[in-house]
Formats: sequence, structure tokens, C-alpha cells
Amino acid sequence: MSKLRKALAVLVCMAMVMAVVPGLALAAEESVSYEIAVDETFSFENADILAHEIAGLNRDIDYVMYYKDGSVKEYNWNSRPSKLEVPAGGKAVITSTESNISVAVADEYFLIKKETNPVMAKITLGVYESCTFKNTNDVEYNIMSGGNNYYDYVILDADDNVSSYGWNTTARELKIPAGYSVKITLTEQSR
Repeated sequence: MSKLRKALAVLVCMAMVMAVVPGLALAAEESVSYEIAVDETFSFENADILAHEIAGLNRDIDYVMYYKDGSVKEYNWNSRPSKLEVPAGGKAVITSTESNISVAVADEYFLIKKETNPVMAKITLGVYESCTFKNTNDVEYNIMSGGNNYYDYVILDADDNVSSYGWNTTARELKIPAGYSVKITLTEQSR
């Protein structure tokens, strides 16, 4: 039997098996595009038991990805990932920061919702200006600093006792436990 006849015989057998066994099919995930305008935020909750991707990002976005239990898997700001893999039962919240983007998702697995607030709040400080953040949630929050700016900070516990502090630091991230607050003062802009 020639190779061509063998290949044809295998295809015919597969077609007969698929005809006899209803529901057996080789199907690919179908993607649906969603437009996210600049400064718009959408959440994509993965309702499946497997991880699924959000593709086609390729523009600056802020995002936070969560596991099923609500803990943070990963986050970034002004980032250009080509895709995000959302864990089973998890969620990704995305804000477009550069331009309109069109993301592709397997619609059947995601619960998609337009959010009213950006995924990350951004504050711009001038030299010697301060801001205070109180974490009123029941999970730890991260305060992130962009660039090589120098700042002072004081983290206070729920009773206003000093938990930690730093002077003239360039730390990129501060972790603020639930119920704690932080005061940040910009001391010097990028050198």
C-alpha cells in the first residue's frame, strides 16, 4: 500500500469513528476580540478548570493577575506583554495606558466585565511633596515607584506605631499589610 493510500485510509477511519461516537471532535478554541480604549479597565475572570490566555496585548498596560483564592499571581505597570496566562479560576484586570488595544480571548472561558476604576492608582509627586495611603482592605497592597526617584517613607501599623521606614531610598516596591498606612515624600527626582 502506498503512503498516500495509508494516509487516506487513516483519515477515513478517523471520520468513521467521529461519525459513530457523537461529540468526539477536534476543535480549536475560538477567540473573540475585545477593544479596550486608553484608560479603560476590564476584568477577565477565567471560569474554567484550566489556564487560558489573553493575547494580542502588545501595548502599554497596567495589570494585576490573581489566583483563584484571590492572592496576586503577578502584576506590572506600563508593561508590554504579548499575552497573559490567567490561572484556572483566576482573574486578570487590565488597564490600557498607551493606546486602544484589541485583546483576543477564548470567550467561552472568561467572564468579562468593564470596571469603573483603573487597576492601579497612579500619583505624581513633585520634590518634597508627600502622599499617604491607608490600606483599608484585608489583603497586603504593593506601592510601586517608577524611575530612579529617591523618597522617604514611613509605614505605620493599625495603631500608628512605626513598622518600618526608609530615607532617600530608590526601592521599587513597598508592601503595605492590611490595616497599615504609609507616608511617602519624594526627596529627589531621577539623577
